[in-house]
Amino acid sequence: GKVTFVPFSAKGDVLDIRITKEHKNFSEGEIAGMVTPSRDRVPSDCPHFVKCGGCSLRHVSYRSEGMIKKATVEGALRKFGLDDAPVQDALMPCPERYRNKATLRIVGGEFGYYGKSTNTIVPLGGSGCTLLPEEFCSIARDAAEVAGRNGLRDVSITLRQSPDGGILVLLTVGETPDPAAEGDLVRAVAGGREKVTGIAVEVEGSQRERVIFGSGVMELRQFGLDLALSPHSFFQVNYEGAGMLLDVIERYAAETGFGECADLFCGTGVWGLALAKRFPEKRFYGA
Repeated sequence: GKVTFVPFSAKGDVLDIRITKEHKNFSEGEIAGMVTPSRDRVPSDCPHFVKCGGCSLRHVSYRSEGMIKKATVEGALRKFGLDDAPVQDALMPCPERYRNKATLRIVGGEFGYYGKSTNTIVPLGGSGCTLLPEEFCSIARDAAEVAGRNGLRDVSITLRQSPDGGILVLLTVGETPDPAAEGDLVRAVAGGREKVTGIAVEVEGSQRERVIFGSGVMELRQFGLDLALSPHSFFQVNYEGAGMLLDVIERYAAETGFGECADLFCGTGVWGLALAKRFPEKRFYGA
């Protein structure tokens, strides 16, 4: 009669589990053995899955993932008494190579994500990450070599890609690198890569970027808008998914007959700006 949360399980699994933590109203556990696997299970296509903290559903089919997301929303609504609120199926854009922005840690000449619930990186090595454009991992690999050669510490790299393939790079470091290290970085990252449009460096915690190559902003046209994004700008990480979502928002907005719209926690304000073009007679606020 007590709920137990077991990461990397799937609906329909029959499992032997080990309880790892007890709480008053629920428990946490881990898979100790597989008795009968769910029909939704698929072999993971990533050698870093489970160790890496980036993904949590690569052990089930993409169709099942959509159903899980829909059920998550339904459960959240039920918690507040909204049992009858209709929930549509999840939007299902392409699940591979879709992220247009990523931040990777660099330690000891290796790059990767933090491990699940740790501050230890899981090196992505030669296989990279199937959620990222292949160029991201190639650039991160070269930047990691530069960091190792030049003794840079507390390093992370943020990469952002435009719809036409241009890439903006930000290296965050514990202390200002010397000019020789910056020159090494430009040669390693931008040399032979026409897609790299800009490289910037910042000291961790300063939020002050210094451009050392090209431009410090990425200009792109999306949803009929001319945008300029910095490496830190908040923007949807999936261009295809964002387009699908905007179609839904516009459809619901047209049906409401609204007079005003508040785009809250808006980041670059793309939803409010896109809707303002669609409904020029309405009033919009961004915050």
